[in-house]
Amino acid sequence: MLICSKSRVAPLKLTSLCCLELCGALILAQLLQNTLKALDLLNINNITLWTDSTTVCHWLNTPPKTWQIYVGNQVSKIQELTPNCTWKHVKSQDNPADPISRSPLL
Repeated sequence: MLICSKSRVAPLKLTSLCCLELCGALILAQLLQNTLKALDLLNINNITLWTDSTTVCHWLNTPPKTWQIYVGNQVSKIQELTPNCTWKHVKSQDNPADPISRSPLL
């Protein structure tokens, strides 16, 4: 069940796809925290977060000090926001969040 979603336009500054995916994971982690506050009456035991980037999935399951400064800082923030969550990979074609980032067919 989809409770909420959020998207952001990619910056004009040239950024790697992996870094954009990492930013998306941070947005998800922040959105999760706000959603959990709103749902504080519910007893939620298991939370699984999904990314369609195998690179980001690997980064998030590794200590932040392993990576360069930017990636390490982002990974650290995400890990702090999602300490008891499981991060998993979803294929792009199965990702329900992907259509919002695609331009509509004309």
